[in-house]
Amino acid sequence: MSKRFTDVKKWEQAWFRKLSPEEKLTFIFLCDRVDQSGCWEVDIETFRHYTQCRKPFAELVCNIKGISFLTENQGDGGILFLQDFVNFQYGELSERCPAHKPIFKTLAKNGLLGAYQNNENPFKKYNENTLLNTLPNRVKENEIDKEKDILKEQVYAVYDFWNAEIAPHISGGEVLQRLTDKRKKLIKSRLEEFKGSDSPLVELKNVLIKITSSAFLCGKARNVGGAQQSWKADFEWAMKSSNFLKIKEGKYSAPTSTGLLTNEDHKKGWG
Repeated sequence: MSKRFTDVKKWEQAWFRKLSPEEKLTFIFLCDRVDQSGCWEVDIETFRHYTQCRKPFAELVCNIKGISFLTENQGDGGILFLQDFVNFQYGELSERCPAHKPIFKTLAKNGLLGAYQNNENPFKKYNENTLLNTLPNRVKENEIDKEKDILKEQVYAVYDFWNAEIAPHISGGEVLQRLTDKRKKLIKSRLEEFKGSDSPLVELKNVLIKITSSAFLCGKARNVGGAQQSWKADFEWAMKSSNFLKIKEGKYSAPTSTGLLTNEDHKKGWG
């Protein structure tokens, strides 16, 4: 298990005391997650998984002392840099010290070795004029982050809704085991269809719930001979654009209260 030094006096420092609880947690998370050169490739999903912080990431780091970015991209995939990390953890590095060799290697990997050896500020070009420290851009970035957060929550909400409210009504009752990239894309596309609505999520749920009242879609209808149909709607089928529209328009509404399919129903495409 790797271990690192921590500055117990940070709690006495004004800049740290003024941070919100979420900002303090963000700083501690970064101190643990950066590599040996003090760099971390931003992964907001991982950050939120471990910290449960819901504020936009850019908003959380903007008040933390000693944080800069080595890239203009300050979202996922960008490189965040803790400026004082190397000096605090290792003191003065020596190429003669075997324990310091991996650190030199990591500095070189992140393009910081020359700056370190020359005692330069490798992040100065991204200091006062960075997007992070420019208020209008920061506000815009925060709004984008919030929109992404809302969309992500809606995607998971649809996934949970299907498993809790739709799957139990379908013959066999199989629930979705994973929210795959393909499924995420389908959900986002269907939510996009209700973009002008006050609540796209509610509108989408209102369409999906219609499946539960269709014996055909639930795989519970019987043909004229009395045999139960073998086909049933699954998530991918229901979320496909053309099929979703038919469900929305009531094309699969139960033809009879008994759920029996007549020859005429077969002609309509119900069986």
